[in-house]
Parts: sequence; C-alpha cells; structure tokens
Amino acid sequence: MNQPGVKSMKSNPIITVQVAGGAEIRLGTATTFRFAARDIVQFTGGSSLRGGMSMLWGFLDGDQTHLDGERAAAIAREAAEFQQLFGQQLTPRANRLLSMIATFSAQAK
Repeated sequence: MNQPGVKSMKSNPIITVQVAGGAEIRLGTATTFRFAARDIVQFTGGSSLRGGMSMLWGFLDGDQTHLDGERAAAIAREAAEFQQLFGQQLTPRANRLLSMIATFSAQAK
C-alpha cells in the first residue's frame, strides 16, 4: 500500500504534493528529497529565517499534508526568500528542491 503523496517507483518512490485545485507537483525521488531536505535543515540548524520552526521546515520534516493554497503560498515564500539569501551556499540538490517548492505559489493561486 502506498502512502498519500508517494508514487511507487520500485524501492525509491517519487514524492508528490497536491496544492489547491488539485495541481500535482513532483519533488523527485524519496532519496533525493530526503538528502536535499537534510542539506537545507543542516545549513540552518533546523530553524527558520526568523528563528523557530517555520512552515517550510515543517514541510521538509515530513508534513506534506493539508497543503491548501494559503499554506502552500507561505511555504513557497519562505523557500524563495531562503534561496535568494543563501542559495549560493547550498548544494545543487538543495537549490533544486527549494526552486520546486517555490512553484507552489504559482500553483496555489
């Protein structure tokens, strides 16, 4: 049985999320997502830009449920802001993931 948001692909499933209107965004394989999320969280020490846990960090930590338009847009704003400020210091896979997450804002409108 597959988890919601995870499409079977042998032993390395594809992580997907759905935003308002039913638009589906693929975030890559579970392995790639996990490593990219780890890169981002390790870079920040697990805190948001303003300290404390943010919606983006909750999303990266595994809460890809209830991605309504408002929450998706907030996550996308944080991802875009973080990438703009720190993108040059992140790994390419972390930057790719942040770019994909930033597309939530366009999909959530």
